[in-house]
Amino acid sequence: DGGLCVIGRRDKKPSFILWGDSHASALRPAFEALATDAGVAGWHASHSACPALVGFHRPQRPICRWFNNVILSLISRSNIETVFLAARWNGYGMRTLKRYLPETIRALTELGVTVVLIEPVPELWHAGPRDLALATLFGQATEPLATQRSDHYRRTNRVRQLFERMESEFGAIRIDLAPTLCPAALCRATDGGRSLYEDNHHLSRTGALFLADSLAPAFSEAINTRAHH
Repeated sequence: DGGLCVIGRRDKKPSFILWGDSHASALRPAFEALATDAGVAGWHASHSACPALVGFHRPQRPICRWFNNVILSLISRSNIETVFLAARWNGYGMRTLKRYLPETIRALTELGVTVVLIEPVPELWHAGPRDLALATLFGQATEPLATQRSDHYRRTNRVRQLFERMESEFGAIRIDLAPTLCPAALCRATDGGRSLYEDNHHLSRTGALFLADSLAPAFSEAINTRAHH
């Protein structure tokens, strides 16, 4: 269901953390590859249905508040310099995000860390690999199953506006995954016949690694920001 583990170079002290819900967990292979290539180590901290929102509480997931408090305490006691926040942001409602995200970022910036917000992953309107496999099996085109890039941006507009505010107020860095997954009008669901998704909104390992090259510049900028201050 999640937890805490080291990613990247095991002989280095962790200098960053990837924190969030199962969408953070889905991105772990990309960050593992990026950290290894950069010669750094980090923590991966995730719990299903627990966004990285300090103080966030939902009755059906009482562990979330405890888990997030533990991770914030870990950051405050360690040499973490950069925090990457990833989640299925649209799934928690704007009222929740507006209440908890600014305070979370404020707490992190007061600790002197660089905060990186990973924007929502484009979601598929179909069931993901199952529907893609059926279409391929019966010789049907897979393009009609794809999500429109414009639909993705429309659905996530309010989240992205909030992230822009966090960038303006706290200096947070934003990473938009859509240009890589949606290079044209239609978002990609496959690469070389392999699904980029585990279901309609979680990236597969293939999907995460597909993003690694495009994440590399932002990752390098984020982990080097403190060195330039």
